[in-house]
Amino acid sequence: MSNQRGFSLIETMVVLVLVGIILGVVTPSFGRYRLTLVSERTRGQLIEDIRAARQRAITQHAPVIMAFGNGVSTTNITTYTVHFDANGDKLAQLSELRFSRTVPRDSKLSQVSLQPPDTLIFDVSGTLKTGTHGGTIAVNTADANDTLAVSVAGLVYRQ
Repeated sequence: MSNQRGFSLIETMVVLVLVGIILGVVTPSFGRYRLTLVSERTRGQLIEDIRAARQRAITQHAPVIMAFGNGVSTTNITTYTVHFDANGDKLAQLSELRFSRTVPRDSKLSQVSLQPPDTLIFDVSGTLKTGTHGGTIAVNTADANDTLAVSVAGLVYRQ
């Protein structure tokens, strides 16, 4: 009997086959999990930004305008802007805070159904301005769809 140490070729091959099987089972599950996280992150970002815009309108006593997309299309949107309209003229001035947000990678706003098209305008009471009726925002990732609704009172919730 010799004092050889190490693994035989067959033992190494068995371990590699087992690792391959485990990776084959785990990898698709991890991909779905990642997309679920992207969907939750996108939904959370939208809810947070809509609630923050409503709160800012109340605390700053000035309208806040959220515009989704580029003003032409209401489908497959990946950006939106938030404009703190200090003078209430609905035009972005240099002195007014305005920022643009992009939804997380691998997600999009597949359908924005707001009235007026693609816009939420919060008045100083935090409700939607007269003529703005709220609506729905559909969030889409590769395998999941989710819908957020915005009421006339300016409240956002998951449908």
